[in-house]
Amino acid sequence: MVTVLEPILSREIQAAIDNADLAAFKKLMDENEVDASSFLHASSRKIAHPLINRALSREFTNKNFVDRLEIARFLLDKGADPNMTAPNGMSAMAHLLHVHQFLGATKRVDHDVYLFTMLFTSELVIRYNADLNIALRSQYTLLDEVICQYQIYNERSISQMDKVTFEIIDRMLKRGARWTRTSDHSKFKELTGLMLKHRNSRTGY
Repeated sequence: MVTVLEPILSREIQAAIDNADLAAFKKLMDENEVDASSFLHASSRKIAHPLINRALSREFTNKNFVDRLEIARFLLDKGADPNMTAPNGMSAMAHLLHVHQFLGATKRVDHDVYLFTMLFTSELVIRYNADLNIALRSQYTLLDEVICQYQIYNERSISQMDKVTFEIIDRMLKRGARWTRTSDHSKFKELTGLMLKHRNSRTGY
């Protein structure tokens, strides 16, 4: 059964998420016995936003990223489904990758923010068993997006991010993640070798 929060409580919880106020968020959730899989109030169920997606779809900053991820982890530990899609068709993992790419485009955050968002992506893959082949609105898959990030970090010789992203790709492939993007991987020898091992995974939706 889908639970859509009452308007007043929904606004309070949404404000706690948007302000990355972890203490206030936990207090509201506990005192009101809110189900972690609940949706924020909206005029109709079709446009209601799951709490977990909201937590991973807002702007991350140097100051708020730790609490923002802790809010998401709290929800997941309480039973939130990482595969629920928001009205925009994106899953929690897709939202996190979108935020990660946005951080790279704006270049307004420290290295730690990039690192921890990708480490949390790894948690979604390993610990929370996120659906890696959930459909995206774009023609690309979740694996396509992570591969793109790996190539960027590899070309820029950002070794720590390079390693973390490569490990995520490896784990995604082992879990059967598919890719659709056609690109030249020849200059990324380690990546090419890994993808050849899993070449039968390549398929369209």
